[in-house]
Amino acid sequence: METPTATRLRWLDALEQLSRREAAQLRAGDFDGARQSRQQAEPLLTSLIGIAGTEDSLVRARTAAVLAIRQRTHEWLTTELTITRKALDRVGSAQRRLEQIAPAYRGSDDNPGAQFSAQG
Repeated sequence: METPTATRLRWLDALEQLSRREAAQLRAGDFDGARQSRQQAEPLLTSLIGIAGTEDSLVRARTAAVLAIRQRTHEWLTTELTITRKALDRVGSAQRRLEQIAPAYRGSDDNPGAQFSAQG
């Protein structure tokens, strides 16, 4: 029969593999795969939370290592979200500017067929 420490270490190994896979999937843009990896990790996290407070130093060290992987992934995602939000803000600003100047190129109500034409 497996010892409680061996069980915890096995769970941590599986969680580490899933965490690394999730991080790689996120960086590759495979968001569906990352979601699946996270869903697979949830039962392991629940089990590990249920046995929290172990006094075994090896288990604590492995737990800290896995948490560090997940923290780095979280930090990377936070950075990517910030970059994406800034890009969306720039697109929104450009769209608002376009909406402001577009009427000048559409033609008047008196001549609805008039359009701006640039020939090069």
